[in-house]
Amino acid sequence: MDTQTLQWLKRNLPYTLNWSDGIHAIQVSVSENWLSVSFFPALKIKTRSVHLDIELSGKTAKIADLVGNGEGTEFHNRKIGTLLGNIAVQALRVVYADRLSEVTLTGETCPSTRVSDAEVHIEDVARRATFWSRFGLVLAEPLNPCSYMAAQILELKIVDRGNIREGIPTTLLLGQFWRSYHEPRVYAQDIEAV
Repeated sequence: MDTQTLQWLKRNLPYTLNWSDGIHAIQVSVSENWLSVSFFPALKIKTRSVHLDIELSGKTAKIADLVGNGEGTEFHNRKIGTLLGNIAVQALRVVYADRLSEVTLTGETCPSTRVSDAEVHIEDVARRATFWSRFGLVLAEPLNPCSYMAAQILELKIVDRGNIREGIPTTLLLGQFWRSYHEPRVYAQDIEAV
């Protein structure tokens, strides 16, 4: 990320940043204690579809939840979690730009709705372990349904899995987002149509 983009993001991340292709929308919000990245299909911003929330503090950031793309949802296995994870990694690098090697991202691989060990399938445990480890998080007990995981912000990786089904790259750059008052009147597909 170039210096100019980093400075712009540092100034503007405390406000809601938006991205849209004219059909789908993504929002990134950073408050004093939270980072939230949300994906909305068909610009239905009033109803969250898939979101990733991370609690921010001095020396740690803690993954609170990734919701809306689990098994049984219409967004399962569509790479939307990877897209949101990549945007969150970029946002964390901005928020903690001066302390990348000092701040640790932590979390657990538990499903958002805690279930008994008898109800957890080994495939789900392995899927969550693989998902989070792709970003560079190290799992204490990969076969445990609620394994602790951690990595320094500096060690986090961007995961390239191509495009999500909707055609949005999983590696969408945070520098392509804008504040609400910067919302474009012309979208990429409008330019392509001309």
